[in-house]
Amino acid sequence: MKRIVCNVLMLASLVVMLLSCDSNVTKKTLLKMEVDKIQKELPVRLGGMGDLTAVTYEDDVVTLTYLLNEKLNDIDGLVKDTTLVKENYQCMVARNNAMQKMVKEIADADASLVLKYKGKTSGKVASVTISREELADMDKLILTGTAAAEKLVENIARLERSKMPKEVGCGVKLVDAFWEGDNYVYLATLSKSLFTIEGMRMADKNAIKQGIIATLANEPSSQTFIEAMITLRKNIAYRYQMEDSKEHVDVLISYSELKGVLSRLGKK
Repeated sequence: MKRIVCNVLMLASLVVMLLSCDSNVTKKTLLKMEVDKIQKELPVRLGGMGDLTAVTYEDDVVTLTYLLNEKLNDIDGLVKDTTLVKENYQCMVARNNAMQKMVKEIADADASLVLKYKGKTSGKVASVTISREELADMDKLILTGTAAAEKLVENIARLERSKMPKEVGCGVKLVDAFWEGDNYVYLATLSKSLFTIEGMRMADKNAIKQGIIATLANEPSSQTFIEAMITLRKNIAYRYQMEDSKEHVDVLISYSELKGVLSRLGKK
C-alpha cells in the first residue's frame, strides 16, 4: 500500500513538473512570436532619439538595439546613470500599452532585457541590462499617468542639469532647470556685454515665445517631455537672467499652448 501511495505521489509530482515545464515553454514561445512580429516592423523611427534597429531573443535575453542620434543624445551619459535609464524606461512602459505587453511577456518568460545603444556618428556602443527581477517588479508596479509623468520630468531635469552650463546661443548660457510652483523653469544667463535687462524688458515677449515654440515643434525629442507636462497640466517658463545678477525676464508657455506644440510634432 505504501508503495502504491509513493508511486502515486511520484506520478503526481511528475505531472506537475511536466505541466510547469510546458507552461514555461509556452511563455517562451509567445515571447519569441512577439519578437518575430516586431522584427518584421523594423526599423522603428523614434524621433529625436534615433531608431530601433534590431530585436533579438537568445539565451533568455531580449536585446533591443537602438541607433542613437548623438546630436540630441549623449551616449556616454547613458551608462553613467543606469538608474536614470531604467526609470525612464519604466515611465515609457507605464505610458505605452504595447510596451507593457512586451515587458509582461519578457517577465513571464523569466528573461532579462538589454537596452543596447549604438552612436550613429561615433559608432560607440553602450548597454544597460534590466534583470529578470527588475522586470518582474516593473511589471507589478502600476504607475498612474500622473505618477509616470512626474517621474519622467524629474529624470529629464536630472539629465539636463548634468549637462549644464551649456551654451545655447551667442551670449546665452543654460545653467539650471527646476520647478517653481506650476512652472518648470529653464534658467539662462545673459552676457552683460551683449544684453541689458532694460533691453530684455522692452523686447517683444510674444516674438520670443513664438521662437521657442518653433524650436520645440522642430525637435521630436521634446515630444515625450511635452506630453508629460500636458498630463501634469503644468507650464514651461524660460527665465533670462543677467549674469552676476538676479534681475530677470520670464517668458511663459502654458500647458494649453504646449498642446499646440504637440499637435505640430504629431504631424512630422
